Amino acid sequence: MEAFYTELLRRLDRTSSSGPKLKDPETFNGTKSRYSPWKFSLQQYVAGLDKDRAISIVLSYIQGERVDVWKEAFSRAHYVNGSWNFATLNAFWEKLDSIFDDPNTRHTAQAKLESLKMRGSAQEFFTEFEQLVTIAKYRLDDEFVLNILQRNAREDFIRNIYASGNIPTTYAAWKERILGLDKYRDMFNVIRHGPTRIPLPTPRPSNPTFNHPTPPPAPAVPFRRDEPASSMEDADSRWT
Repeated sequence: MEAFYTELLRRLDRTSSSGPKLKDPETFNGTKSRYSPWKFSLQQYVAGLDKDRAISIVLSYIQGERVDVWKEAFSRAHYVNGSWNFATLNAFWEKLDSIFDDPNTRHTAQAKLESLKMRGSAQEFFTEFEQLVTIAKYRLDDEFVLNILQRNAREDFIRNIYASGNIPTTYAAWKERILGLDKYRDMFNVIRHGPTRIPLPTPRPSNPTFNHPTPPPAPAVPFRRDEPASSMEDADSRWT
């Protein structure tokens, strides 16, 4: 069966397109809990391709003991006269969804979406938010999704947007406004909580090679051996 897909992809000239290549996705072995993220990566991988070529590529990334028999039966049923008998690529994905989609995964994503709060950076929040929306099978512009976004983003951001009087109506517009506010918040924090004074440089001598002379030690008072004893005693008394 894999030889069939190798030949099919060769005939479709999969590698003829120029430009940068996406990283090859992982294969899907039929584990339902992995279906949604695998589907998301494959949808990006085949974006822009015609329907027949995209379907052939997607099916080539379904491999494993649990799915090989299913894939052969699926191909025999839907590959007719040199093309796939799906009206659109979306119809193909809907067929795969009916077979591999795990309703528990979708319900879990819905619950996580409801409780996801913006605690770190806005970009990290939106990355996870959009992934959960995809797994939960919502659309980003659904009113329900926009309501969750407004409840779970930073309260001060949403309050500022409403106070401006210019309320976004699409997910893309909400995202742009919130990312902008997050950027300005970071800039404000640098100004507000940064250093309040500029440290003065350490003073240096005008001539770094100049060394101040060290004063010599005081010389010892000499005395003569032929001096009278009294003179020597006087000298000794001076040093005691």
